[in-house]
Amino acid sequence: MRVKKKYLIEWLLIILSGILIYFLVDNDAFLYKDTVAQIVSVTNSKATKTEDTYKNKDMTTEQTLKVKVLNGHRKGEVLTAKNTFSKSGGYDQRFYRGQKVFIKFEKSDGKLMAMINNYKRDVYLIMLCWAVVVLLFLVTQIRGFTSLISVILNFIIFLLCVQLDVKWNINNFFWIFATVAVIFLALSLVLVIGFNWQCLVTFSSIFIGTTLAMIIGVVAMQVTVLLQSFK
Repeated sequence: MRVKKKYLIEWLLIILSGILIYFLVDNDAFLYKDTVAQIVSVTNSKATKTEDTYKNKDMTTEQTLKVKVLNGHRKGEVLTAKNTFSKSGGYDQRFYRGQKVFIKFEKSDGKLMAMINNYKRDVYLIMLCWAVVVLLFLVTQIRGFTSLISVILNFIIFLLCVQLDVKWNINNFFWIFATVAVIFLALSLVLVIGFNWQCLVTFSSIFIGTTLAMIIGVVAMQVTVLLQSFK
């Protein structure tokens, strides 16, 4: 009974967290500097046949969209936007009512209109990340979270080193990233295995094995260059 109750609580927390994350991300327009709008109505014209210079035939449809601004000083205003999409969908996109988009303002015949720049995809990206974390937890439990934390910390350290290399224009970048690789190894092992003898033995074996492999590689290249010089 306790096991069933535990699983029930876990699934309830997972579902509630998903709903909460979706709600927060779906209403995060105020976080963006770019103007975000929601499509409130769509009117599609009759599809027409088109043909390009290469004799490729397609069907194109013009859309008249009503979009409601969700952030910025024009929040709440409803503007008109135009869009053209093709049946092939190679270089364009069809929009639907309820979708959220990034827009810019433009004037046409003295009337303020909206121009759609791109589709707002952060909800799908964040929910995909949420699904990965949930699956990681369900499969590996707490060990999966330590692995995820390890990946995030390693990524942050890597970005810092790249920024350091770009800012200081360091020539000996090999030694910097070699040192960072050792830090990656130590950090990952400590987080996943824990600081114990198994961690120390694993670290030592990987470090010594990799170092020897690099030394053998450098020696082999030097010998190859030396032999080529005698020819």
